[in-house]
Amino acid sequence: MPTWRNPRFAHDHLGLTAGVSAISIVGTSTVAAGFPLDRLIDDRHGIQFKFGESVNTHWIQFDLGAALPTFKRVFIPNHNLNGGWVQIDEDDNSGHSTPNNLYAATQVTSADDLSIELGTASAQQFIRISFPTVAGQWALGQIRLTNTVTTERGPKPDWIDEPRPNVSSFHSGATTQDDPDQRFIEYVYRWVNGADLVVLDALVAAMSTHRPFLLDTPWETPDGTENLFVKLVRIRSTGDTDNPQADGEFKKFTLAMEQSLL
Repeated sequence: MPTWRNPRFAHDHLGLTAGVSAISIVGTSTVAAGFPLDRLIDDRHGIQFKFGESVNTHWIQFDLGAALPTFKRVFIPNHNLNGGWVQIDEDDNSGHSTPNNLYAATQVTSADDLSIELGTASAQQFIRISFPTVAGQWALGQIRLTNTVTTERGPKPDWIDEPRPNVSSFHSGATTQDDPDQRFIEYVYRWVNGADLVVLDALVAAMSTHRPFLLDTPWETPDGTENLFVKLVRIRSTGDTDNPQADGEFKKFTLAMEQSLL
Protein backbone atom coordinates (compact mmCIF):
# COMPACT_ATOMS: atom_id res chain seq x y z
CA MET A 1 0.00 0.00 0.00
CA PRO A 2 1.37 3.47 -0.82
CA THR A 3 2.80 5.44 2.08
CA TRP A 4 2.79 9.17 2.70
CA ARG A 5 5.86 11.39 3.01
CA ASN A 6 6.52 15.06 2.38
CA PRO A 7 7.35 16.01 -1.23
CA ARG A 8 11.07 15.93 -2.01
CA PHE A 9 12.86 18.16 -4.51
CA ALA A 10 16.18 17.75 -6.36
CA HIS A 11 17.11 20.90 -8.26
CA ASP A 12 20.92 20.68 -8.37
CA HIS A 13 22.42 19.60 -11.71
CA LEU A 14 26.15 19.62 -11.02
CA GLY A 15 27.15 18.21 -14.40
CA LEU A 16 25.23 20.97 -16.16
CA THR A 17 26.88 23.56 -13.93
CA ALA A 18 30.33 22.17 -14.78
CA GLY A 19 29.56 22.08 -18.52
CA VAL A 20 30.16 19.58 -21.30
CA SER A 21 33.91 20.35 -21.33
CA ALA A 22 34.07 18.73 -17.86
CA ILE A 23 32.77 15.38 -19.15
CA SER A 24 34.97 12.63 -20.58
CA ILE A 25 34.63 8.95 -21.48
CA VAL A 26 37.17 6.12 -21.40
CA GLY A 27 39.60 6.44 -24.29
CA THR A 28 38.69 3.04 -25.73
CA SER A 29 35.02 4.04 -26.09
CA THR A 30 33.45 6.22 -28.74
CA VAL A 31 30.26 8.27 -28.98
CA ALA A 32 27.55 6.99 -31.32
CA ALA A 33 26.76 9.31 -34.24
CA GLY A 34 23.75 11.48 -33.48
CA PHE A 35 23.92 10.87 -29.71
CA PRO A 36 26.51 13.45 -28.54
CA LEU A 37 28.13 13.83 -25.13
CA ASP A 38 26.30 17.05 -24.27
CA ARG A 39 23.06 15.07 -23.98
CA LEU A 40 24.35 13.77 -20.65
CA ILE A 41 23.53 17.19 -19.19
CA ASP A 42 20.59 18.12 -21.42
CA ASP A 43 17.39 18.81 -19.49
CA ARG A 44 15.14 17.44 -22.24
CA HIS A 45 13.75 14.16 -21.00
CA GLY A 46 13.25 12.43 -24.34
CA ILE A 47 16.76 12.46 -25.84
CA GLN A 48 19.81 10.26 -25.22
CA PHE A 49 23.58 10.01 -25.22
CA LYS A 50 24.83 6.65 -26.52
CA PHE A 51 28.15 4.84 -26.59
CA GLY A 52 29.42 3.73 -29.99
CA GLU A 53 30.10 0.08 -29.18
CA SER A 54 28.95 -2.77 -26.93
CA VAL A 55 31.62 -3.52 -24.30
CA ASN A 56 31.84 -3.88 -20.51
CA THR A 57 34.56 -1.23 -20.04
CA HIS A 58 32.55 1.97 -20.57
CA TRP A 59 32.82 4.79 -18.06
CA ILE A 60 31.85 8.46 -17.90
CA GLN A 61 33.76 10.97 -15.80
CA PHE A 62 32.76 14.39 -14.48
CA ASP A 63 35.28 17.00 -13.33
CA LEU A 64 33.29 19.01 -10.78
CA GLY A 65 36.07 21.54 -10.25
CA ALA A 66 38.23 22.58 -7.33
CA ALA A 67 35.29 24.08 -5.42
CA LEU A 68 34.11 20.48 -4.82
CA PRO A 69 30.32 20.77 -4.94
CA THR A 70 28.83 17.69 -3.31
CA PHE A 71 25.93 15.42 -4.20
CA LYS A 72 24.16 12.42 -2.64
CA ARG A 73 21.90 11.34 -5.48
CA VAL A 74 22.43 10.24 -9.08
CA PHE A 75 19.45 10.20 -11.42
CA ILE A 76 19.57 8.57 -14.88
CA PRO A 77 16.30 8.67 -16.86
CA ASN A 78 15.38 7.24 -20.25
CA HIS A 79 18.09 4.56 -20.31
CA ASN A 80 18.63 1.05 -21.67
CA LEU A 81 20.61 -0.16 -18.64
CA ASN A 82 18.17 -2.90 -17.61
CA GLY A 83 20.34 -5.99 -17.05
CA GLY A 84 23.56 -3.95 -16.95
CA TRP A 85 25.61 -2.85 -13.97
CA VAL A 86 26.45 0.57 -12.53
CA GLN A 87 29.29 1.61 -10.21
CA ILE A 88 30.21 5.10 -8.93
CA ASP A 89 33.64 6.16 -7.67
CA GLU A 90 35.38 9.44 -6.86
CA ASP A 91 39.02 10.53 -6.76
CA ASP A 92 41.13 13.65 -6.33
CA ASN A 93 42.96 12.94 -9.61
CA SER A 94 41.62 12.46 -13.11
CA GLY A 95 43.42 9.13 -13.55
CA HIS A 96 41.49 7.60 -10.64
CA SER A 97 44.63 6.00 -9.23
CA THR A 98 43.28 6.19 -5.64
CA PRO A 99 39.50 5.88 -6.06
CA ASN A 100 36.97 5.98 -3.26
CA ASN A 101 33.86 3.94 -3.93
CA LEU A 102 30.54 5.76 -3.52
CA TYR A 103 28.26 3.05 -4.93
CA ALA A 104 29.32 -0.56 -5.32
CA ALA A 105 28.71 -2.29 -8.65
CA THR A 106 25.00 -3.11 -8.71
CA GLN A 107 22.84 -4.68 -11.39
CA VAL A 108 20.01 -2.60 -12.84
CA THR A 109 16.84 -4.69 -12.77
CA SER A 110 14.28 -2.33 -14.30
CA ALA A 111 13.79 -0.13 -17.35
CA ASP A 112 12.36 2.60 -15.07
CA ASP A 113 14.30 5.81 -14.49
CA LEU A 114 17.27 4.98 -12.29
CA SER A 115 17.57 6.86 -8.98
CA ILE A 116 20.60 6.07 -6.82
CA GLU A 117 20.76 7.41 -3.25
CA LEU A 118 24.34 7.43 -1.95
CA GLY A 119 25.14 6.50 1.62
CA THR A 120 27.59 9.41 1.95
CA ALA A 121 27.99 12.64 0.01
CA SER A 122 30.71 12.96 -2.59
CA ALA A 123 33.87 14.73 -1.40
CA GLN A 124 36.30 14.69 -4.33
CA GLN A 125 36.65 16.41 -7.69
CA PHE A 126 36.51 13.60 -10.26
CA ILE A 127 33.38 11.43 -10.39
CA ARG A 128 33.49 8.28 -12.49
CA ILE A 129 30.36 6.30 -13.36
CA SER A 130 31.26 2.94 -14.87
CA PHE A 131 29.24 0.15 -16.43
CA PRO A 132 31.13 -3.08 -15.65
CA THR A 133 30.49 -6.83 -15.87
CA VAL A 134 28.00 -6.91 -18.76
CA ALA A 135 28.75 -5.65 -22.27
CA GLY A 136 26.30 -3.12 -23.66
CA GLN A 137 25.96 -0.18 -26.02
CA TRP A 138 24.49 1.88 -23.22
CA ALA A 139 22.20 4.84 -23.87
CA LEU A 140 21.36 7.39 -21.16
CA GLY A 141 18.88 10.25 -21.12
CA GLN A 142 21.14 12.29 -18.83
CA ILE A 143 23.18 11.91 -15.67
CA ARG A 144 21.97 14.25 -12.97
CA LEU A 145 24.30 14.63 -9.99
CA THR A 146 22.04 16.19 -7.41
CA ASN A 147 20.82 16.44 -3.82
CA THR A 148 17.39 15.80 -2.37
CA VAL A 149 15.80 18.36 -0.07
CA THR A 150 12.51 18.35 1.76
CA THR A 151 10.66 20.24 4.46
CA GLU A 152 9.88 19.26 8.03
CA ARG A 153 6.24 20.21 7.54
CA GLY A 154 4.35 19.15 4.45
CA PRO A 155 2.01 21.19 2.26
CA LYS A 156 -1.64 21.74 3.08
CA PRO A 157 -3.62 18.51 2.66
CA ASP A 158 -5.75 19.84 -0.21
CA TRP A 159 -2.80 19.78 -2.64
CA ILE A 160 -3.56 19.22 -6.34
CA ASP A 161 -2.24 16.42 -8.56
CA GLU A 162 -4.29 15.99 -11.73
CA PRO A 163 -3.94 15.51 -15.50
CA ARG A 164 -4.58 18.56 -17.65
CA PRO A 165 -4.71 18.95 -21.46
CA ASN A 166 -1.30 19.47 -23.05
CA VAL A 167 -2.06 22.46 -25.29
CA SER A 168 0.28 24.38 -27.60
CA SER A 169 -0.62 28.01 -28.36
CA PHE A 170 0.47 29.98 -31.43
CA HIS A 171 0.80 33.71 -32.16
CA SER A 172 -2.23 33.47 -34.42
CA GLY A 173 -4.32 32.52 -31.43
CA ALA A 174 -4.78 28.95 -32.60
CA THR A 175 -4.18 26.07 -30.21
CA THR A 176 -3.51 22.37 -30.68
CA GLN A 177 -4.12 19.49 -28.31
CA ASP A 178 -0.95 17.44 -27.84
CA ASP A 179 -0.62 14.00 -26.30
CA PRO A 180 -0.21 12.89 -23.64
CA ASP A 181 -1.87 15.07 -21.02
CA GLN A 182 0.42 16.77 -18.52
CA ARG A 183 0.21 16.30 -14.78
CA PHE A 184 -0.39 19.54 -12.93
CA ILE A 185 0.70 19.67 -9.29
CA GLU A 186 0.23 22.46 -6.77
CA TYR A 187 1.47 22.55 -3.18
CA VAL A 188 0.68 25.30 -0.68
CA TYR A 189 2.92 25.63 2.38
CA ARG A 190 1.62 27.77 5.27
CA TRP A 191 3.39 29.42 8.21
CA VAL A 192 6.83 28.59 6.89
CA ASN A 193 9.86 29.65 8.93
CA GLY A 194 13.21 28.34 10.17
CA ALA A 195 14.81 25.48 8.24
CA ASP A 196 11.77 25.06 5.99
CA LEU A 197 12.00 28.72 4.96
CA VAL A 198 15.64 28.19 3.94
CA VAL A 199 14.69 25.12 1.86
CA LEU A 200 11.81 26.76 0.01
CA ASP A 201 13.59 30.09 -0.54
CA ALA A 202 16.50 28.17 -2.09
CA LEU A 203 14.16 26.12 -4.28
CA VAL A 204 12.41 29.22 -5.60
CA ALA A 205 15.73 30.99 -6.26
CA ALA A 206 17.19 27.97 -8.08
CA MET A 207 14.12 27.27 -10.20
CA SER A 208 13.22 30.82 -11.21
CA THR A 209 14.85 30.03 -14.58
CA HIS A 210 12.07 27.47 -15.20
CA ARG A 211 14.55 24.66 -15.84
CA PRO A 212 13.18 21.17 -15.12
CA PHE A 213 13.89 19.65 -11.73
CA LEU A 214 13.12 16.39 -10.01
CA LEU A 215 10.07 15.97 -7.79
CA ASP A 216 9.40 12.95 -5.58
CA THR A 217 5.66 13.09 -5.04
CA PRO A 218 4.05 12.75 -1.59
CA TRP A 219 2.58 9.34 -2.24
CA GLU A 220 5.34 6.76 -2.38
CA THR A 221 4.35 4.02 -4.83
CA PRO A 222 4.35 0.40 -3.63
CA ASP A 223 7.63 -0.39 -5.40
CA GLY A 224 9.49 2.77 -4.40
CA THR A 225 9.68 6.50 -5.07
CA GLU A 226 7.76 8.10 -7.91
CA ASN A 227 10.11 10.50 -9.70
CA LEU A 228 8.77 13.22 -12.00
CA PHE A 229 10.54 15.88 -14.03
CA VAL A 230 8.56 19.08 -13.54
CA LYS A 231 8.81 22.80 -14.18
CA LEU A 232 7.58 25.59 -11.97
CA VAL A 233 4.84 27.45 -13.82
CA ARG A 234 3.80 29.72 -10.97
CA ILE A 235 5.53 30.72 -7.76
CA ARG A 236 3.99 32.88 -5.08
CA SER A 237 5.63 33.83 -1.82
CA THR A 238 3.83 36.10 0.64
CA GLY A 239 3.97 37.05 4.28
CA ASP A 240 1.95 34.76 6.54
CA THR A 241 1.63 36.37 9.93
CA ASP A 242 -0.43 39.20 11.36
CA ASN A 243 2.44 40.60 13.43
CA PRO A 244 5.84 39.82 11.84
CA GLN A 245 7.71 42.16 14.21
CA ALA A 246 6.54 40.18 17.24
CA ASP A 247 6.18 36.71 15.73
CA GLY A 248 9.15 36.64 13.34
CA GLU A 249 9.17 35.96 9.62
CA PHE A 250 6.58 33.49 8.35
CA LYS A 251 5.82 32.94 4.68
CA LYS A 252 3.21 31.24 2.55
CA PHE A 253 4.53 29.48 -0.55
CA THR A 254 2.43 28.35 -3.50
CA LEU A 255 4.34 26.11 -5.92
CA ALA A 256 2.49 25.25 -9.13
CA MET A 257 4.28 22.71 -11.32
CA GLU A 258 3.63 20.87 -14.56
CA GLN A 259 5.21 17.69 -15.81
CA SER A 260 8.09 18.24 -18.25
CA LEU A 261 7.35 15.93 -21.18
CA LEU A 262 10.14 16.84 -23.63
